[in-house]
Order: sequence, then C-alpha cells, then structure tokens
Amino acid sequence: MPLPVLPPSNILLVPPKLPARPGAVPAPAAVPRQQLPRAPITIGGDPDQILTFGPIRIRRHLVDIIVRAGRVVGADPTLLMAVADKESSFSTTVQAKTSSATGLYQFIEQTWLGVVFEFGRKHGMMAEAALVTRNGRQFVVADANERQRILDLRREPYLSALLAAEMLKRDTLRLEKAMGRHLTGGEIYLIHFLGPDAAQTFIETMEETPGASAAELLPRPAQANRPIFYAEAGGETKTLSVSEVHKKFNEMIKVRLDRYKVVRGGAAPPAPARSPSR
Repeated sequence: MPLPVLPPSNILLVPPKLPARPGAVPAPAAVPRQQLPRAPITIGGDPDQILTFGPIRIRRHLVDIIVRAGRVVGADPTLLMAVADKESSFSTTVQAKTSSATGLYQFIEQTWLGVVFEFGRKHGMMAEAALVTRNGRQFVVADANERQRILDLRREPYLSALLAAEMLKRDTLRLEKAMGRHLTGGEIYLIHFLGPDAAQTFIETMEETPGASAAELLPRPAQANRPIFYAEAGGETKTLSVSEVHKKFNEMIKVRLDRYKVVRGGAAPPAPARSPSR
C-alpha cells in the first residue's frame, strides 16, 4: 500500500525542485580555496551587537550566519538555532572530549567528509568535494594535509551551518517518507544525535514497543550519554524506556524552538536595554 502524500513539513521549509532547463549552463569549475563561501558581515544592524534569547546571549553576526544558511538551503532557521544551542552552545571552535566532534554543529570527521562529498559543490566547495572519495562506507582524502584542511572547515560557522542544514533536510525528508508522517522537533534532533539509521530504528521502536529499554536498543549511544538514557531513583540507577527518552528529546528541543522562534520570520530580538547612566 503506497504511503500517503504528506503536506508541507512544519519544521523544514523546503522549496520545490525545478526541472533543469534545456541547454542549462553546467556548474562552474572548482573555485580557488580563498573563495570559499562566506556569510555577509551582517543582515542588519551592528554585527557585534549582543542579542538575547531568554537566558542566551549571542552576537548578531552569528545569528545572521545561521539565518542566512537556513534561507540558502531552504531549512528552518529556528531549528538550526536550536540544534546549535544544544550541540555547541554556539561555540564555533569547541571540540568534544570523547569524539572527533568539532564546531558549531559538532560534526564528527566521517560525517563532515560525507556532507562535503555530497553537498560541497552546491555551496562553492568544488575543490574540497573533489578531494573526497568514497570507499565503501568510508569517506577518504588521500592527502593528509588536505584532509586536515577540509576537517578544519568545521570551525567555519557559515559552512558548518550550510552543511548541517543540508544534512537535516535530506535525512528528515527521507525519514518522514519512510514513517508516513511528519517528525517532531525532538525526532529531527535525534537524526543529528544518532544518525539517520539509528534514529529511524528508535522512532519505529517508539511506535511499536515504547516500553522497551532505550539503552538495550542503542547501547553505544547510551554508554556515551548516560544522563539521557539513565536516571537516578532512590539511590539506584534506572534504565529509561524508549518512550521516556523520546519525551526527553522532544522537551529539550521544544524549549529551544520556542526560544529562537523569532528568527523564523527573519527578525532578531531586541538587544538588552542599557542601564541608565547616573
């Protein structure tokens, strides 16, 4: 039985794909490295102005970068802000202590090489994308120095936001088609947190056997993220169910989606008022 046709997603704003025109000009050749895409200095206002989103204070320039990336890709900037908040607290250089995850969206090495391989040419990274090859399930760069240079681009916030948006858009649409429904904000974040295959397994288990142990279903993520998969109760450690972990993810992302909803319309929140001089 064919899956029902879904109405437009409430989370991702995806523009329609237009067929290529006859005689269309092919994509340009690889651009020099110094011409990698950069976000504009600012969309409006002082780029160094500090904007407040509830308890969070962020430079306007970084907010503008994320909003612009969302517009370019056709993804919801509020979702991109929420994921950046959860992943890195808006630090563009942070590196995880327990993995290779780096930058605004905490890309691990293989995931980053994969999105550069798939989406790099679309966003002006022709030279970088051409250096990445696929060997089975692994993405490889033959030259070690070039590999490190490409990995270091994870610290470029605009590139990181562009490729995070592309990855979330791709995987969300694929998983929504497989599930026959729209995903919640928390489920979309699960894609980023677990990867698309594990996220699909988790969501399908949530619908079929919500009382199953989340840690038994996903032992490796549970070992690396014990506070999410376990809870302390009466001096004992309790293993949380798939339903309980699902609720955690929805709650943690809903708070952030509400916090950053103002950017969805392209507006920025007011800067904090200055104390009157005495």
